[in-house]
Amino acid sequence: MSVCSSSTHAFARSPWATKVIGGVLEDNLDERHWRTVLESNLLGQKSINSILRFSYKVLPNHLQDCFTFCCMFPQDQEFHKDNLVRIWITLDFIPSSSNQQETKEDTG
Repeated sequence: MSVCSSSTHAFARSPWATKVIGGVLEDNLDERHWRTVLESNLLGQKSINSILRFSYKVLPNHLQDCFTFCCMFPQDQEFHKDNLVRIWITLDFIPSSSNQQETKEDTG
């Protein structure tokens, strides 16, 4: 069975899982990478938690740091995006952009 056929079958009932996996696969067209992702156990349960865990694990490290930092807030805590981005910049979670006209605030 081809990689595309097996992925279509595996995620037929989960549009969110399909979107997450599509985002992970779109930048790397190597068949070995696709097979590794599609055979991972992280999506075996097809539950929201497993999909969230998988989407977190494939983030670059600096983005994982940003999301992990948010765990320190209570679940229903409201905060302003700009304040959060400033904290991330202070903690050096936001890398400098290769575009010299883009600030760290823009990236955040």
